[in-house]
Amino acid sequence: MEIAPLKERREDIPAMISYYLREATSVLTGQAQERSEYRIEEDAVALLCECDYSGNIRACGFDL
Repeated sequence: MEIAPLKERREDIPAMISYYLREATSVLTGQAQERSEYRIEEDAVALLCECDYSGNIRACGFDL
């Protein structure tokens, strides 16, 4: 299966942020979260959407 690089799928970034935020919340609290009570400011989401993502994002420290 071939998936386009993240830099070509920027519209997926907000959903990925939500997913990883829920995952991090469940790891930190020890409970699964349907909806996270935590959020990221819109400016931060916009900044993450503007990043280059020229390589593997796990190499950038985003891997949980």
